[in-house]
Amino acid sequence: MKTAASLFYPLLSYGPALFNVGIAVYLFFFLPPNRTLRIFGFFVLALALWQVQDVLFLQAETLEEALLLDNVFCIGWIATAPLGFHFACRYAGLRIADHRFFVAAVYLPFAIGYRIYITGHQTLYRYSASWGWVTSSDTGIVDAILRTAVSILTLSAVVVIVRYAYQVRHDRERKLQAFFVALGILLPSLCGLVFQVILPIVLRKEEIPITAQLLTFFSLAVFVSLRRYRLFNIADSVNVEELLQHLTNIVLVLAPDGRILYHNPYAAERFPGIARRHRSSFAGELLPDADAADRFRSAVLAPAAAGQSVRNAPARLQAAAGGPAIDVLLTADPIRFRGRLQGVLLVASDVTEQVQLLEELKRSNERYDLVSRATNDMVWDWDLRTGSIYRNREGWRKLFGDVPDSEAGDLGAWVRRLHPDDHWTLRYMEDQIAHGFTEDVIELEFRMIRADGTVLHLLDRGFVLRDAAGTAVRLIGAAQDISARKESERLLKEAQLRRHQELTDAMVEAQENERRLIGAELHDNVNQILTSAALYLNLARGADGTGAPFIDQSAAIIRKAMQEVRKLSHTLIPPSLSGETLEEALRHLLDAAEQAGAFRVQLSFRDLNESALPPKLKLTVYRIVQEQLNNIVHHARARQVRVLLRGSEGGVLLRLQDDGVGFDPARRSRGVGLKNIETRAFLHNGSVRIDAAPGAGCVLEVRFPAEVMC
Repeated sequence: MKTAASLFYPLLSYGPALFNVGIAVYLFFFLPPNRTLRIFGFFVLALALWQVQDVLFLQAETLEEALLLDNVFCIGWIATAPLGFHFACRYAGLRIADHRFFVAAVYLPFAIGYRIYITGHQTLYRYSASWGWVTSSDTGIVDAILRTAVSILTLSAVVVIVRYAYQVRHDRERKLQAFFVALGILLPSLCGLVFQVILPIVLRKEEIPITAQLLTFFSLAVFVSLRRYRLFNIADSVNVEELLQHLTNIVLVLAPDGRILYHNPYAAERFPGIARRHRSSFAGELLPDADAADRFRSAVLAPAAAGQSVRNAPARLQAAAGGPAIDVLLTADPIRFRGRLQGVLLVASDVTEQVQLLEELKRSNERYDLVSRATNDMVWDWDLRTGSIYRNREGWRKLFGDVPDSEAGDLGAWVRRLHPDDHWTLRYMEDQIAHGFTEDVIELEFRMIRADGTVLHLLDRGFVLRDAAGTAVRLIGAAQDISARKESERLLKEAQLRRHQELTDAMVEAQENERRLIGAELHDNVNQILTSAALYLNLARGADGTGAPFIDQSAAIIRKAMQEVRKLSHTLIPPSLSGETLEEALRHLLDAAEQAGAFRVQLSFRDLNESALPPKLKLTVYRIVQEQLNNIVHHARARQVRVLLRGSEGGVLLRLQDDGVGFDPARRSRGVGLKNIETRAFLHNGSVRIDAAPGAGCVLEVRFPAEVMC
């Protein structure tokens, strides 16, 4: 009957073996290819074989079974030592680990020992109730040498990793990582040396086969470091030569004197001469002339040879045998080994197409500037996909004066210079962009603010360019300064306005003169004639009295005609000619209108200095009130009329309000009366506003600016 240890030990041993197989699968199939990882993967597979051997040794019932299992699985414990040491050397970054002689020196002795072990040597085993078949203290010399070599090489791996941890002691993460890995291998190495080398070989006692299980701590430590930290350099996964094969950059290694020591295939493809001539000169093979060679030595090669890195140095390369030249940007770094300069790594990026595009753009910009000089226009180009805007600097400076050139392509600067009253153009362009530009030609007039604060009038005309799908992708156009034209238009408009005012003033003056003449004629002539007729009628009444009734009726008619003539002459003659002030003339006018129209009239004068009003303005106010009262009498059927004349810093306000039947200004055409009012207000730059509605009366407001006052 097996002991409790015999039942528990197989379960304990198979678990680590399966764990190591899982690590190997993860390393080989789920991580990028890496030389160090591959070595460690083979190590954990060898360890898994060793652990399986220990489990099977516990289960084997005869010595023959144990010897057979030993021949099959001994490769596991023998291979763990060289694989573990090789892994430690590569992990520590020892250059010797990649040398073929190092690999042979590490693996060949164990390969020979393995061969001798399985063919010419009989290991002595005896059965242990606790551990199964274990190595006897009388084992052979080959077994003893291999066990000792495995322990020594494993301890050497510990030394290599600890030494590496000391070298990176200033890098906390890498130092902790290295000590963690070293601790993972140190404990099983010491136990293996004591329990499976010293006990059976030196002390001649029964071995304790726990090393394989304890090495699982090493697997676990490396796995945790791999997951917790970036354990290995990703560069180990990269085949540099394969990378250079596919790199479309010119890669060269130059000696300090400029000779080409190495070139990648792409460099040989672009310049076949460097492949035909061994260690040819870079300047002689790839630079077009002696001046270019001197510039290269002083700007690139000499600084790199002195230990400096050079970035984006422009140069032009051309094969010595002729052929097209290419424009490149050079990057140079010194290559050092053990503190000594070995050469210069030179990488040339072909930027010929970019340089040609820049040259074409430069020529295009020059054409834009020439057009601007010839036409005084600012040419612009707006890429709707990227939002970038080009405006030629010559035209920009010509329009806006002494402003930074950087503002030319800045949309924000353009918006800031836009006149506050013309921000509608921004909303218009935003609407056009949102709807994909429904028009192919955009033409706008707006104002901008120059650097000196003056206002600039622009006519901006742009043409929409579309792609094959009809989507707007660019706007190209020109902005023209039309300030002179706008000024001419303003002066012409003012001249026309003055001419119109002069003609209107002359017409009104003629009307007033005619009214004055008619009024004087009525007062001086017609009224005198009527007076004489009345006197003669009085004389005729005294003769015989027979015609008295008819004479009395005729006299009454004549007196009424005389009253109408006096009233008409008073209406036609301007107030100033009758010796009245404006307020007195308006009161007489309103009193007469009140008597004739059966409505109440209220007149208010507020803050008005009548002496500051020009005579013509007084006459205009009088005629407007007269005209509107005439409209109220004939059309409004009002019960009350309010007249307000108020002065202020902004000018003079004349306001007439009635509570009559009102009207709809939108549906009713303006009659002669309102047109006369507007014409008289226009003579003094006044504005007329009518607020009326059916059943709500009418409000007439006339405003005269302050500049028309004396």
